[in-house]
Amino acid sequence: MKRRRDLTVVLGLVVVALGIRVAHQVAFASASPFFDPAPWNSPSSPLDTGEYDRWGMQIANGDRWWTDHGQGHYFQSPVYPYFVAAVYTLAGRWVFGVTLLQALLGACGVGLLAWWARRRISPLAGWVAGGVAALAAPDVFYETFLLKEPLATFLLTVALVATLETFGPAAGPEARDRRW
Repeated sequence: MKRRRDLTVVLGLVVVALGIRVAHQVAFASASPFFDPAPWNSPSSPLDTGEYDRWGMQIANGDRWWTDHGQGHYFQSPVYPYFVAAVYTLAGRWVFGVTLLQALLGACGVGLLAWWARRRISPLAGWVAGGVAALAAPDVFYETFLLKEPLATFLLTVALVATLETFGPAAGPEARDRRW
C-alpha cells in the first residue's frame, strides 16, 4: 500500500510539473516573437538558441560530425545539438516539439527527485523536493528555449540519483543509525 501511495504522489507531482511547463510553453509560443530561433540562426548571431537550431538542422540533414563550422573542434558540448537533431530527424524542424520534450524531461526530473527524497529521506522531503522542483521558475523558463541547460539538468539528476543509489548509504527510518 505504501508503494502505491508513493507512486501516486510522485506521479501527481510529475503531472503538476508537466501541466505548468506545457501551459507556459503554449503561452510563450503564442505570444512571444522570441520563440522561433529562425531570425537568429545566421552565422553572425551570438544567440545560443539560433546556434543550436542551426547545429541541429545541419546534423539532421546529414552532417553527422559537424564541428564548429567545419573547423574541427567543438566550442560547446555537442550532446545538445545531437539531441535537437534527433528530434528534427524524427519530426522535421519542429522547435515546439523540442521544447515540449524538454518540458517532459523536466517533469520526469521532478518525479525522480521526489521519488528519491521520499525513499531515502522522508515522505515530507519528497513532497517538498518535488514541489519546489515542479514550481522552479528558472527551470520552467529555460525549457522554453533551445538551450542545453534543461537536458543537462535532467541528465545530472539521473546521474546524481543513480550515484547515490549505487554508492550512498542506506537511509530511511530503519537505517538512520548506520554509517558509511
